[in-house]
Amino acid sequence: MRYILFILLMVTVQLARAESACGTLRNHYGPYDYTNIEDRQVRLPIVEKHHFNADVESLKRGINGPVWTDLNYTLRTFPNHHRALYAMAMYQLKNPRPIKAPPRYLHIDCYFERAMRFKPDDGNVRLIHGIYLHRKGELQKSLKRYKEAESLLKERQSKTLFYNMSLLLLDMKKYDQAVIYAKKAYALGNKLPGLRKRLMKLGIWEGK
Repeated sequence: MRYILFILLMVTVQLARAESACGTLRNHYGPYDYTNIEDRQVRLPIVEKHHFNADVESLKRGINGPVWTDLNYTLRTFPNHHRALYAMAMYQLKNPRPIKAPPRYLHIDCYFERAMRFKPDDGNVRLIHGIYLHRKGELQKSLKRYKEAESLLKERQSKTLFYNMSLLLLDMKKYDQAVIYAKKAYALGNKLPGLRKRLMKLGIWEGK
């Protein structure tokens, strides 16, 4: 419990300093909390109807222009919108933010900072950030985010977190730990076979 409180305190202090660079969270509509039941029931459907459909999430096409315009609107209204945050991260990995981009279109680092500033105890934001950092090859930073996510999600164990943690540990050649997290992921019902196949190929997975 003390470790979680320490994380929240440090992140709150650090991200408060980022407001000048990443902008205020104040918005003409919102900001609203993606994890709040009332916000999800009342306000989220309005935003998603006009800015976040399946095409936007899969990065195929935007509703109101380029994909990033709808992702940007969604994340300004719901800073910790998990699916939109992941989609924006994948979009910017494929399409690095242009130097002359509109001021309100932020670098992905800012979208993550804003999400954590808005909802410091949302472990899924750190999970998504960890996935992004892993994709970039920043393994130590990714591990740090995964560990923070694990602490915050302790009572709501995440098969997605454990799966991705195991993949990261494999890339870091920490095979014993990778197996431990893989077993946790599959015990919780993760059905993706890729991790198991990698472990079997290395000869460190028992069973099918």
